[in-house]
Amino acid sequence: MRAALQPIAELSDTNAERTLRVMRVVNGSASLRARHLEKHLMWSRILTPIMRERLGPGPGGDVPAQALVFAALSCLDVAYAGWIADGGTGRFADVLDLAFASVGAGQPGEAV
Repeated sequence: MRAALQPIAELSDTNAERTLRVMRVVNGSASLRARHLEKHLMWSRILTPIMRERLGPGPGGDVPAQALVFAALSCLDVAYAGWIADGGTGRFADVLDLAFASVGAGQPGEAV
């Protein structure tokens, strides 16, 4: 899932100043934040069948695939929040990598 978000990370790093401004506005407005979450729900409907296919047959139906998709989208949101809190210093992709590594390992900074 991290690889699927690479284009977003690259765009965010290429246009860091603009991305920082946009995400500050989105996170600061309840209605824009709600729309952002609706977009994540739409993405999950697209990504869950792809992830389910990659995982193969197993118990729980769509639950494992949905859990991975929503965890990835949560990593994206948390990475943006952390990057914004630090004033957009450093590369967004590095913050996103840290978020994924933390979820995958259960401990910040450990390899997945």
